[in-house]
Amino acid sequence: MGTKIVDRGWKKIKRELNILGSSEIVVGVMGGLEYAPYLEFGTVKMTAKPFMRHTFEQYGSVMQAQIATSYSSVIAGGSANKEANKLGLFYQGRIQRTIRAKGLIDTGRLIGSVSYELR
Repeated sequence: MGTKIVDRGWKKIKRELNILGSSEIVVGVMGGLEYAPYLEFGTVKMTAKPFMRHTFEQYGSVMQAQIATSYSSVIAGGSANKEANKLGLFYQGRIQRTIRAKGLIDTGRLIGSVSYELR
């Protein structure tokens, strides 16, 4: 008499966790907005007005909690791609919030250029 192994979803969870773990979520100013680095790092004539670094410093621990929540969701049967997209949107929104809070909106090009992509 042999033993029969029954998969109750572990293979799917393992596959989704591998997908989420190997996903790269790139968040930032997309589309070549030429003055964004000058705002972030400053110039010889202008002091830096960092919005990317400030967002990471302000929301770093919140992002870690979001990542943990995403892993828990995948373990519960959720989709890795859905969770990765939620993380990208979350961080994108936090950067846009920082831009607004710092008063860096002039024409809206900067805030409109903040996006994310999954790789």
